[in-house]
Amino acid sequence: GRVDVDADRGAIEHLGAFDAALSCSGTASLECALAGAPAVVVYSMHPLTLAVARRLVRVDRIALPNVVLVHAGEPAPFEELVAPRLDAGALAAALLRSLDDARARGACDRVRAALGAAGSPFSARVADLVREVAGCV
Repeated sequence: GRVDVDADRGAIEHLGAFDAALSCSGTASLECALAGAPAVVVYSMHPLTLAVARRLVRVDRIALPNVVLVHAGEPAPFEELVAPRLDAGALAAALLRSLDDARARGACDRVRAALGAAGSPFSARVADLVREVAGCV
């Protein structure tokens, strides 16, 4: 059946029911990890925009759960697909790999732990981490 997602709370309350997910690279991928649904992170953009971004952006990972774990000294466990065009076959293959990847499921727990500083909400910890990674602090 259909699941309605509350605009204020997002989809996190439903994501825990999934064994894996396809997600965009922003906060949605972080919600997936926090809910325990390992995400294959997909980002599609115009070829010219992608070429410019690859020359200007100096990050190895774009998915927030990967950024969190790499910052904590761990390898990035969630697959990232960034391309001008993503076909259904590539998405399905990546999702199947994610379903077989026990490392990604365990990484969801480590993302929660990395963001779970006592007295600090997730949003504040993510904002601090993004500022630090971007060199703003």
